[in-house]
Amino acid sequence: MNTPLSAEQLAMLCDLIFALYDGRITPEDRARLEDWVCHHQEARRVYVQYMNLFASICWDKGQSSPPTTASPEHGTRAPLLGFLADTFRAGGDFLARPLVMSLLFTVVLPSLILTVVLVSLYSQPAPKVASQPKAVARFAEAPAVPSRVAWVTKVHQCEWRNASDALSEGDALSPGRQILLAKGLLEITFAHGARVLLEGPVAFDPKRADMGVLNSGNLVAHVSGEARGFAVETPAATIVDLGTEFGVAVDDEGSAATVHVFQGEVELSVPAFPSGPPVQHHLTAGRTGLVARSDGQPNATFTETASAADRFVRRIPGVGERADAVVADFSGGNGDKTPNQFPGVAGAGWAAAWDVRSLPELNCDVSIEESHPLLGGGKYLHVVMRRDPFSTGARAWAGINRRMEAKNSVDLSRRYVITFNLRIDALSPSWVKDDRMSICGRSRSQDEHAVDEQGGSIGWHIYVADRGGRGDGAKEWLFHRRNAAGSGAAVPSGIAVREGSVYSFRIAVDPDAKQWTPSIAVDGGPPTAFKPMLMRSVGTAKQNQYWPFLHFYWLTHARDKTNTTDKLGFALDSLEITAE
Repeated sequence: MNTPLSAEQLAMLCDLIFALYDGRITPEDRARLEDWVCHHQEARRVYVQYMNLFASICWDKGQSSPPTTASPEHGTRAPLLGFLADTFRAGGDFLARPLVMSLLFTVVLPSLILTVVLVSLYSQPAPKVASQPKAVARFAEAPAVPSRVAWVTKVHQCEWRNASDALSEGDALSPGRQILLAKGLLEITFAHGARVLLEGPVAFDPKRADMGVLNSGNLVAHVSGEARGFAVETPAATIVDLGTEFGVAVDDEGSAATVHVFQGEVELSVPAFPSGPPVQHHLTAGRTGLVARSDGQPNATFTETASAADRFVRRIPGVGERADAVVADFSGGNGDKTPNQFPGVAGAGWAAAWDVRSLPELNCDVSIEESHPLLGGGKYLHVVMRRDPFSTGARAWAGINRRMEAKNSVDLSRRYVITFNLRIDALSPSWVKDDRMSICGRSRSQDEHAVDEQGGSIGWHIYVADRGGRGDGAKEWLFHRRNAAGSGAAVPSGIAVREGSVYSFRIAVDPDAKQWTPSIAVDGGPPTAFKPMLMRSVGTAKQNQYWPFLHFYWLTHARDKTNTTDKLGFALDSLEITAE
């Protein structure tokens, strides 16, 4: 299994490998080493790396050979590792010859176990460990540890054990940076892509880009796509994600860990040191496991228990829980009974339900999905717009929009912030120069006159267009602002638009100054902030009714007849509007 080894287990494994190499291994230790190599993937990877290292040393020394200490009794040795030990112990001079070296590695060694090991070596990253035993240091230095492995992406009502422990949104986290949260919720996003929500009181260490250490307290990990394989290490067990969302709770003493799987599957590695390699257990969606270790006992027990889903906070509060928020997270699914459904109804800061615009030549399909969640997890809105084959004519547009109440829980005449996650699922294959995928605040609803080239009804405006006007098919996010002279201007963001990527937007709106300030984060990474920009509209904010309509739409232009179906698809979740 691909479960990280602890420093203690790695030290033990290295001692066994060096004992095998030096010829001083006992029959019992030989059997233990073979058990490790045959049943633990990372142990196999470490083993073959050092075997290759020993061979390289022989190669470099030329006529020198490895030590030839007398071997232990052959009657009880394990056949696989015993053969390799004799090969390295007695064949130094022989290995020093390049031709023989090549023949050895191409003819003798490809046994079943080394075949598996070599495949693992080339398909898996090298093990990352915080420290190595002295014996390892004789041959190689530990790999460089990245200076930043995660970022703080959300902070909610946090209180810290010490003032020096305080963190703010956007702070970078290095390995060894202990997070000691006394109260509140803190979201951090790892460079590998996993997103972890910590609930105080909690003690947590972002160990590396794909692993964190939970010493006590609760966390919920949201893992998808390339972040698969993210691990949470606890004193009682190590939990490895297999593409999922799961919660982990560790007691104050660190002797027990409760794991609940909300979606997907996880692998638990329960230490059995020193008797052998860790014992592996699997948990799937809806199942809960408890790993407990008794005082003074090296081994831990694993049992399945009743559901622990209720003990975890899965997201920062927002949906109807904050008096100053207007939210659409689509958790209510399809319907028209509550504002949080799609299309929903008026209420909770919304003046009306969502409105969908479709045309005969440009159809718009909208649905609630949950099979491939965005960074926020859970349900999301999926929008797909298609232009029929052989359609021609003037420009057409389709999309969705919703109107906010001008003065309710959020007063649009004062400073406020809009945040949401948006994933691009499909880009039209025949995108023409003036096509746009736009997100904006407008003063009018969607009708045939709402989309105009002058942008007379548009306030803040973010859109997708050809990158740099090169016409090479590459796309990027751009901003449209009004300059000091009163005319419009495009501002490139430098952030590429790619299918499958999730873009987290934050738009700070200042109606009095007619300014807006955007920032964009990609796939949970650190946000890129931009300078304030003037609203695209002419007139005052009051004359524009404070741009109460939130639009997501696709504008296409005239094109030649073709048998290709043009398509634009995106997914939307975690939409929230709050007073700044």
